[in-house]
Amino acid sequence: MTECTVEKYVAVLVSKVTQLDQKLSVREARHGRVNIYRLGHYLKATQKVERAVASVKHRSDLNAILKLLDAVGDAFERDFPPARNLARQIEKGTCSLVK
Repeated sequence: MTECTVEKYVAVLVSKVTQLDQKLSVREARHGRVNIYRLGHYLKATQKVERAVASVKHRSDLNAILKLLDAVGDAFERDFPPARNLARQIEKGTCSLVK
C-alpha cells in the first residue's frame, strides 16, 4: 500500500472536483443549459490549494495534512462535496481515486 501524501490528497481533490462538475453538467444539459465556467473556477481553487501546500506536498505527517485541510478550507466552502469527501478520506487514511 502506498503512503498517502499531501500530493496524493490534492490529486483526490482534483478528481472529485472534476467528477462533481461532470455530474452537474449532465444534470444541467437535460434542462438546456450548462455552466461552462464552473470547472475553470473549481480548478483555479484547487491550484490555490496546491500553491499553499507546495512546501509539504511530499509529506504525510499530521502537520502537513492539517496544512492541506486549512488550504482546502480557505479555497472552498465548508460544505463543498469534494472537500467533505477529501476530509473523510483523510480520516480513513485512504487516498484512492476510486470509490
